[in-house]
Amino acid sequence: MNTLDAPKPTSLAGPCLEKTLVLKNTYGLHARPCALLIKKLRPFHCEVTVSVGAQSSPGDDILGLLMLAAGYDSQVHFRIEGEEAAQAMAVIQQLFDTRFGEAYATHEVLH
Repeated sequence: MNTLDAPKPTSLAGPCLEKTLVLKNTYGLHARPCALLIKKLRPFHCEVTVSVGAQSSPGDDILGLLMLAAGYDSQVHFRIEGEEAAQAMAVIQQLFDTRFGEAYATHEVLH
C-alpha cells in the first residue's frame, strides 16, 4: 500500500472542547484579529473549527475565517480537538476578553 492509500486519521487524540464567545471588538473579526488568532493557536497540537451561524472554517484558514463575516456582537463558536485543547481554548478566551487588543491597538486619527 502506498502513502496515498493510507487511511487518514479521523481526529486528534485528546479531549474535545466547545465554547461560544461573543465578539466585542469594534470592527469584528477582520484581517488583523484573524491573523492574531492563527498566530496564537499555531503552537498548539490541536484542531480548531470556528463557526458563526451555519458557516464554519478551520481555525488556521485566514480566508475561511474572514468569510465568516463575524461582526461586533457576533456569537462565535469554537470546537477544539486534541491534546492541547484546554490551552488553546484559554488563549482564545484571552483574545476575546481583551478584544484582540483591538487588533494591535487603535491608531489615533489625524485631524
